[in-house]
Amino acid sequence: YNINVPWDCFGVGDEENLCLFRSVLLPVARMFDPDLVIISAGFDAAAGDPLGQMNIYPLGYHQLLACLLPLARGRIVLALEGGYNLDSIAHSAEACLAALMGEPYGGEGSVSDPEVLARFSTVMEDVRAALRPLWPMAFPPAPDLPKPPQPIEPTKVEAGA
Repeated sequence: YNINVPWDCFGVGDEENLCLFRSVLLPVARMFDPDLVIISAGFDAAAGDPLGQMNIYPLGYHQLLACLLPLARGRIVLALEGGYNLDSIAHSAEACLAALMGEPYGGEGSVSDPEVLARFSTVMEDVRAALRPLWPMAFPPAPDLPKPPQPIEPTKVEAGA
């Protein structure tokens, strides 16, 4: 099976991809219960790639792949396919190898853009609605969507408290 997600904007990052992955793609994959998972590992969506113009950091790729490890009893194959920034490809592939070996991966993730988040919820619901007739049991209630960081209000500490 193949599920395409029609991102309608540039700059989609780690948090958006992981949320969509966990709430749409993984439920379908679990129901399908594959014997083997083959991943077309193109890194066009990596931060810094001039063609993809997305914002997936190596840590984001690590997190996505780590979610797949329970499928097919860990029988996962990655075939390197693309990406146009050699540094992004190298770091993203390194993060994927760490995930396959069950090792943690350090580094920072992307920060969500409020404009992208606004479009994200629409894309996610459209994809879920399109797939629901085909996989009605695959979809738990919609997850809480990531929200942009809010400023922290200072608190007042009273003397003697």
